[in-house]
Amino acid sequence: MHLAFRYATVAYRLRQAHTRAVKNHPVADSPPAPDARRPGRPRNAETHAAILRAALSLLGEAGVAGMTVEAVAERAGTSKATIYRWWDSKEALLLEALDPVQHALPFTPTGDPRGDLVGILEALVRSLPPRACSPIARLVGAMADSDDLARTLRTRVIGPRRAGVARLLRAAVDAGALPADLDLDLATDQLVGPVLYRHLVSGDPIGADVPARLVRDLFAAHSASTEPPAPGPQEPA
Repeated sequence: MHLAFRYATVAYRLRQAHTRAVKNHPVADSPPAPDARRPGRPRNAETHAAILRAALSLLGEAGVAGMTVEAVAERAGTSKATIYRWWDSKEALLLEALDPVQHALPFTPTGDPRGDLVGILEALVRSLPPRACSPIARLVGAMADSDDLARTLRTRVIGPRRAGVARLLRAAVDAGALPADLDLDLATDQLVGPVLYRHLVSGDPIGADVPARLVRDLFAAHSASTEPPAPGPQEPA
C-alpha cells in the first residue's frame, strides 16, 4: 500500500513537470495561441500612406537634407526599422512619395489644338502644391547639389510632363495651326515656363485665365508664319 502511494506520487509529479514543460516550451508543430501569433510582414496600408505623407511634408518644410528617415518615422508614428524594411534608402522613399507626379499630367485630348493646350496647362496649375510648403521648390534646390537626383527627376518627373505638352504642340503643327518648323522644346518652355516661374520665383498669382492667355500669345506669335506672305507691289512694265 505504501509502495503504491509512492508510485502514484511520482507519476503525479511527472505529469505536472510535463505540463509545465509543454506550456513554457511548446513543440515546433504546435500552433501558437491566437493571441501569441507574431504579426505578419506585409505592408500596412495605413502606415504606408502615413510614411509617404510624412516624407512629402518634411520635404516641403526642410528639403531633401531635412527629410531624414528618423524624422519621417517620428512624424508617421512608426519606426526606422519599418521604413528600412520597405525602402532600402531615403532616396527610394522619396521617389515613391513623388509617385503621383511621376507621370504625364492627367489630361485627355479632345482634338482641338488650342483647347487641348489650354487644358493641359490648367491641369499643370491644378497639380501644383501650395506655394508655402511646395516640395517642388525644395527639389529644384536639391537638384543643384546632386547630379543623380537631378537626372532621376528629369527622367521620371519633368520629362513625362514636358512630353505631354510637346505631343499637343506636335498635334497642332500637324493640324496646320502652328508652323511646321516650330521648335517644340522652345514652345514647351514658352508655355510651361511662366507657370513655374510664378510658382517658384515671383510668387505672382497664377490666375484662371493664365493658361488661355499663354496659348493665345503663342499662337499669335506664330500665326504670321503659317499664312502665305502678302504680295509685294507690282513694278510697272
